[in-house]
Amino acid sequence: MIKINSGLCRGLKLKSPKGSHTRPTASRTREAVLNAIQHRLEDAIFFDLFCGSGAMGIEALSRGAKTAYFFDNSKDAIQVLRHNLALVKERSDRSSVAMTTHLVSGELPGCLNRVKGAVQADIVWLDPPYADAKVFLSRHGLRMMDFLTSDGLLIVETGKALQAFFETELKETFEGIANLETLKTYGQTLITTFRKG
Repeated sequence: MIKINSGLCRGLKLKSPKGSHTRPTASRTREAVLNAIQHRLEDAIFFDLFCGSGAMGIEALSRGAKTAYFFDNSKDAIQVLRHNLALVKERSDRSSVAMTTHLVSGELPGCLNRVKGAVQADIVWLDPPYADAKVFLSRHGLRMMDFLTSDGLLIVETGKALQAFFETELKETFEGIANLETLKTYGQTLITTFRKG
């Protein structure tokens, strides 16, 4: 069970997909990341990629984001996510504060094509399986920039073993398109932020 830490959905208990395929972001990491970008969340459009339970996107909505898009290809995750988003809708209806959600299922980055041109995100949260993160970012990192507003943020969760990759290869790949802003570690977790522009 995952609990939302703050904001309108504070205390909401979310289901999490069973098994080892999904690795939820630790509560303290989720809180630290969102505290750091709190000033960017008000009325933001937030993409939660490889979303699992959807906790990151739901926490962003709880803290003021206007709309969240949730992307995953796991049938178990989609089933759990439908349940969790129903809880968000109940909380939204009771509070009269609109929290708009969109569920997009399918393989990344293919399912992103279904929203391309229709919407751009202020913040993209990318949390791929740690073992696949380097390959995914090498192949598709630049495409992630297509879905960001002109000064949008791409925030990536990986294992801290990839720090050198972000500081060299990916930084060079993004040169002239996005700037590496921060790298922070939380135990074995690395959170890397790029700002477009």
